[in-house]
Amino acid sequence: MMVVGVVNYLLASSICFCISLAEGNLSLSDATLFWGAVQGVAFIGTYYLICVSMALSGLAIATVFIRLSVVIPVLASIVYWGETPGVYQVLGILFCLASLPLIGTRTRDAQRRGPIRWREVRVVGLLFVGIGIASLASKAFVEADVPDARTTFMGVLYGVAALGGLGAFLAPAWRNEWFGRGTG
Repeated sequence: MMVVGVVNYLLASSICFCISLAEGNLSLSDATLFWGAVQGVAFIGTYYLICVSMALSGLAIATVFIRLSVVIPVLASIVYWGETPGVYQVLGILFCLASLPLIGTRTRDAQRRGPIRWREVRVVGLLFVGIGIASLASKAFVEADVPDARTTFMGVLYGVAALGGLGAFLAPAWRNEWFGRGTG
């Protein structure tokens, strides 16, 4: 799967930079480089975490954590950019935060009874934070209001993700130490 991701990210990065060049946008601001790199690292990290979390806890739990990670950029928008949420948005955030510890507490199937293992908590927790950071990086790039084209930002993002994926593919030892054997 990592090879497919790397090829896709390389192709997407090349296309985005070609579009930027064709439109005459050759600038790369500090905000574009920084937030594109942050999101690129988050993309490749969460790509791997999604694969691992599905193997550990199933598609449903991984998907729930991916969906609920929207609370991270929403909270940042409120705290950092001063956006004011409505009553229903506040209730949604509170319900989201309250639901996080409850996810996965019921028995998933007959073969996986018992308490949730630390490894599962770590992987889905990192997935939640990683997806939230990826969304936050997009919001921060938009808020930076730089003259760079969004295609340039996406070119950086996908380029960094491709390099990260290539590194993970070429040096898989860190995966086995962090996530355990048989996950990559």
